[in-house]
Amino acid sequence: MQRSIITLGSQTNALKAQKALREHRIRSDLIKEDSSRAGRGCVYSLRVDTRDLSLAALILDGRNIPYETRGGDRF
Repeated sequence: MQRSIITLGSQTNALKAQKALREHRIRSDLIKEDSSRAGRGCVYSLRVDTRDLSLAALILDGRNIPYETRGGDRF
């Protein structure tokens, strides 16, 4: 199974996003990114199945939760 990363920035947004995805039966794993690698303070991400990435993006857009995919793209 391929996994994709959705970066959300704050822990609050990551938890909101995880809850929204869970409501649509999309499984995600919360990850705290290494600050030194991210180049900024605390950064939280969700790891989702790549097959769910498009739907996850639609859900987050619908909830106005800001995010980026691993490539820096807003999906």
